[in-house]
Amino acid sequence: MTSTNRKVIVVTGASRGIGLAYVRHIVFLSKLDFQFDIVMTASKEQPLMAEFDKLLNEINENGLNHRLLPIVADLSENVIESCRKIKEKIIETFESKIDTVLFNAAVLTPLKKVSNMSDDDYKELEKLFSVNLLSVIKLANELIPMMNIIDGKFFFMSSGAALKGMSACTGYCVSKAGLNMFCQTLALENPHLFSLAISPGPVETRMQQFIRNYGHTEMSANDYNYCIMLHQDGKLNNTELLAAKFINACCLLAPREWNGEYLHIKDEKAINLINQYEKKFC
Repeated sequence: MTSTNRKVIVVTGASRGIGLAYVRHIVFLSKLDFQFDIVMTASKEQPLMAEFDKLLNEINENGLNHRLLPIVADLSENVIESCRKIKEKIIETFESKIDTVLFNAAVLTPLKKVSNMSDDDYKELEKLFSVNLLSVIKLANELIPMMNIIDGKFFFMSSGAALKGMSACTGYCVSKAGLNMFCQTLALENPHLFSLAISPGPVETRMQQFIRNYGHTEMSANDYNYCIMLHQDGKLNNTELLAAKFINACCLLAPREWNGEYLHIKDEKAINLINQYEKKFC
């Protein structure tokens, strides 16, 4: 297997949810003619290493030639040092340029109205912006020189909350809107790379569970009841399905003219892209 047959993929927030689902999907998608060197980052060591060990065993049992690099990096604090650590670990481990980066790590809290925020809530808000936005900018800064100059891609896990505000979710909404704008500016500054902000729609993750459990204390009745309705009516996407039919479809098939754009899973061109992906790879 030559280096040209290997793809280096970086996924932040890879110990659970969408990030982990995406990693598992590409590892076991047999119709892809690549071997992957996958960098998995997360803030907590125990869950990351547990998933790393499990996945590595499955890779070995199936006779696959993928390589995994777990990196514990808390992006809520010491952003510069954490992002530089990720870069240095990649340089130490893999010889090839980076093909794809999925900026997936994000947090929701504080789930508070601005008028009700305490000083501790504000400190938590600072950490939210570090994870959701500032670390993304800094990690991109560190990794741009390491990207494949022909086909390097940045994907930003966005949200409908970037376009429409939700009560008690100021930090999350504002940071996701900022993420969309960063995707645009990055595309303007680096036209040789490909940047795309992608929104998976409502997904059954720990964030949604947290909102259902605690949102009634701060959110408006309309916003809270909407989140409850999504769950009760079965309208939350499955994370495995998301990874298979949307993220990887964008990674493999999104055209260059989408560089810098925001794409929602229910957009017509996203649906068409997913259909192409299913026919070709599933």
